[in-house]
Amino acid sequence: MDVEQIDVAKISEVFAKKKHQEILAEIEYEKSELEKTLSRIDNSWRERLNNETRDFEICLRSTIKKIKRPVFSKLFYWLAYDTWDVFSGLAILNNIEPRSLCFDENGNIYKNEDARNRKEKTKKRFVRASNYRADSIPHLRTLDDFRLSSRTLDTVFHEISNILTQFPRNTNIYQTRLLHSYYVTLDIWRSGNHTEDRYPVKYFIDWAIKKRIIPEWLDWAKENGLIDDDNKPEIEDREPARKSRTSFQNVMAALFNELLESKKKENPKITKTELICELAHNYSGYTGFSKSFLKQNITQGQQNLGYVEEK
Repeated sequence: MDVEQIDVAKISEVFAKKKHQEILAEIEYEKSELEKTLSRIDNSWRERLNNETRDFEICLRSTIKKIKRPVFSKLFYWLAYDTWDVFSGLAILNNIEPRSLCFDENGNIYKNEDARNRKEKTKKRFVRASNYRADSIPHLRTLDDFRLSSRTLDTVFHEISNILTQFPRNTNIYQTRLLHSYYVTLDIWRSGNHTEDRYPVKYFIDWAIKKRIIPEWLDWAKENGLIDDDNKPEIEDREPARKSRTSFQNVMAALFNELLESKKKENPKITKTELICELAHNYSGYTGFSKSFLKQNITQGQQNLGYVEEK
């Protein structure tokens, strides 16, 4: 073949077409592989999304249930005791599981076990009102076993904050409130005359109610029979209860009437008022013998007994 007769342009065109077809085929193959890869990635992410959504829904239902109707399961353990030590008792009154904390001899709460074991004395080892933080005590638990440090729960609280009708128990805020309540309760306790290391369980409950520190678990404990439903603080009251007061006035009036009749045998002109003044004078300094107290209760007792005073 004559070299002069070779059509370079035509040969180049044929080569270009063939090469173009090869490139297109390679592109189609790469495209197919890419679509398969994207499909696998999409399926993987969809599966992960479904799993996380399912876990979130489970956690959400559990959280809502705990918020609306907490079950203070740890109380079965603590209310089986006859007595509590002071710091455990005050923690329990504030819905804190004492076994999740470390106390020093003054009731301060250590940040962790390592802080308690340190030999140096420094306030940085403790969690006090001045240094509350969300991560102050990551191991803090409540009596209803509500794990306050869970990130999952933090996420749940954030997501459902606009769903629940009542403000949810945000872990950071709630932990701070629990710690603050504990230290306030501790300060109130120290203001009283409590000299023992341990006290009966009922003593703590009565004291708390008297101080208007109502435990979150009180109604639940009553409903489940853990404490008496009629549990009321044994608060000293100078005045008897209404029924007892009536009985007291009746007895007081009857004795006074007998005394008055006896006195009239010696002094027929003696009056009720004069005898009351005499009693108040003779028993001056004793509780219950003021003129006003005697007159009020004797008069009421005489009315109860239907006594008619002679003119």
